[in-house]
Amino acid sequence: MFGTLIYLQPDSIQSTLRLRPYLRNVTIPAHRKALFRFLCADHYLAVEQYRTAPRRNGEKIPVDQRPCRYGDACTESEVHALFLCNGIDKLVEQRTIFMDRVKAIVPSHTPEFIRDNPILCIHFYLEHKALGPILAKFVYDIMVIFISPC
Repeated sequence: MFGTLIYLQPDSIQSTLRLRPYLRNVTIPAHRKALFRFLCADHYLAVEQYRTAPRRNGEKIPVDQRPCRYGDACTESEVHALFLCNGIDKLVEQRTIFMDRVKAIVPSHTPEFIRDNPILCIHFYLEHKALGPILAKFVYDIMVIFISPC
C-alpha cells in the first residue's frame, strides 16, 4: 500500500544501525530536532523532568507522581501530551489538525484508533514517508506548548 516498512528487528544489528527514515523525510530542521528530542526523552514533560529531580529526602519521584500541568492526569508522559491531554485548547486544536491530516492519508487511523494504539501509530508514522513529517510537525507544535520546565 505505502511501500515496505522495515521495523527494528531485535536479532539484527543492521536493523538497529540503519538510518531511520524520519531523519531523511523530515526536512524542516526545527521539526526534526523536536522529534529527535522527543524520541530521546530530552524534553520538558514532567515524566522526564522529574526523573532526575529528587525529593527533599533524596528519594526519586515515582512516575505516577509526575502530574500533567494542564490536566488532571497523574503522569505527564509523551503519550499523554500527544494523544490524551485535553487541559488546554491549543493542544486539542493541534491534535485535531494532526489527526485530520493522518486520516486523509490512512483512513483507518481514526482518532479512536490512534488513542487506543499510540505506540504502534508513532512507530508506523516514523517509518512512513508522508506521515513522518506530519508527526514531526505535531511533536514540534506540542513541545512548544510544553516548552518550559515543570
